[in-house]
Amino acid sequence: MGEIRAGVLRVHTSEGETVEFRADEVLSIVYTNEAELDNWRVRIGANLSARSGNTDQQDFSGNASIERRTSFTRWSSKYTGTFSEVEGDRTANTHRASTDLDFLLTEHFFVRVPAFEFFQDKFQNIDGRYTPGAGFGFELIDSALTELQLTLGAAAQITRYDGGEQDEDAAVIFGVELDFDFPHDIDLDLDYRLQLIATDLGKTNHAASAVLSFEVWDPIDLDVGAYLNRIEKPERDGDGDRPNRNDFRLTLGLSLDF
Repeated sequence: MGEIRAGVLRVHTSEGETVEFRADEVLSIVYTNEAELDNWRVRIGANLSARSGNTDQQDFSGNASIERRTSFTRWSSKYTGTFSEVEGDRTANTHRASTDLDFLLTEHFFVRVPAFEFFQDKFQNIDGRYTPGAGFGFELIDSALTELQLTLGAAAQITRYDGGEQDEDAAVIFGVELDFDFPHDIDLDLDYRLQLIATDLGKTNHAASAVLSFEVWDPIDLDVGAYLNRIEKPERDGDGDRPNRNDFRLTLGLSLDF
């Protein structure tokens, strides 16, 4: 059990002792019940639709996130993907996965090392894009209603195209995460990541998402999502055609949060 009085945190241990800390020296507090599972949070969501008749079409999109928090570290991994077919022809095949490990140095400042992202989009001629890096971040707002986090770092980027070519570049990474926890179990999560390619600005890419969640029945949520992937100057395909810069999609589906 613990309490804060006059700027001092007093923790009463199970052995009957009392340990005191200055409140401004406390980086974070993680509530546990001596169970490792209390440190983890997992979220899995999916959207599936199919249509037959005059047009045969199948669409699937999925997302997942896993996070582990301790007093001094935070590890999080995320995945989003979509797959579509119309009359047997594939019309979308996109995957993005990332993993980050943060070390909390102060209440608001942290170092992120390592950071890694994988991206694949066959319709932008990207067979695989690998971005390992490191950086730091700052939590500007951390309240019951709002969380705002900024990150900045540097990375290498290795891109393999459908034609077999491969590029290696250097990138500056910038990210913004803004989360709202509204009353009545309504959440809004906004995420933006910029990869500024210093060695070739045309390869600079953006990833943005907005997900509005309504609790249907604990732990099931109804999610409305919007996702944008943008490359400033996509590589031409084997026919010499340049893909569209923007890839935008809307989703509606269910997620499991535990």
